[in-house]
Amino acid sequence: MVGVEIDMVVSDSLKALELYEKIFDIERVEVSDFPKGQNEVVFTLYGVRFHMLDEYNAPHCQDTKSGILS
Repeated sequence: MVGVEIDMVVSDSLKALELYEKIFDIERVEVSDFPKGQNEVVFTLYGVRFHMLDEYNAPHCQDTKSGILS
């Protein structure tokens, strides 16, 4: 295993990115600019890659408590 990626589904990835940038010194890798619900953001924080998807863009969860994606 070379590295770690944390995948998250959020209501608005662009707003979440703004918040993370206020709190942490992150490095943007990829940021889309589509209507809300279609965006995704990739950034690194302390060597860990984070991938956030808008909830309408993400696959539907089978079980929202477990976080397992179908």
